[in-house]
Amino acid sequence: MKRRWSRTSTAAVVVALVALAAFYLLVPLAGIDANALAAGGSALAAIAALLAARQSSEAARDSVRALSYATKPEVWIETMPGGGRAIVLRNRASYTAVGVHLEYLPRDGRRKQNHVGRLAGDGAQGQTPRPTFLNLDPFGYPVGDGVDQLLVTFASSYGPVKWRQSYDFMDENDWWILTDETEV
Repeated sequence: MKRRWSRTSTAAVVVALVALAAFYLLVPLAGIDANALAAGGSALAAIAALLAARQSSEAARDSVRALSYATKPEVWIETMPGGGRAIVLRNRASYTAVGVHLEYLPRDGRRKQNHVGRLAGDGAQGQTPRPTFLNLDPFGYPVGDGVDQLLVTFASSYGPVKWRQSYDFMDENDWWILTDETEV
């Protein structure tokens, strides 16, 4: 379907042309330098373009962060039956977790790190979920008072946001309890 040129559009173009002609006739009569006026207008247009670009950049950054949150993996620690500090690391979401990193901080002060990398989600299409089995302390349980802690850092494969989960091991229950989850 062809679009017809309306009378309103024609009137707008005619008014703009008349205003432009009047501007060029009146500026020299008023003794104003047209080049300086044009340079000032160009500078204002450049500032407006810069502000628009900054707002566009912020909007793009916000949309990528929102995508990270919408595709956030659900990384979860499960205690293996009778395993104590032997765990199964799973991703219960449909989205793959990337940059998965574990940091084990037993109560006796030792420190152990393990970089897992990618962890497919249990519901990810076209991917077989592969839980990661880890024995955090194969040489025996740490002794002493306190709490063993496990930090799990991960991100969504669709954005820059990273999360860190903190788990504490409770001797009386013989399992890991999620105590905190924050954005890093």
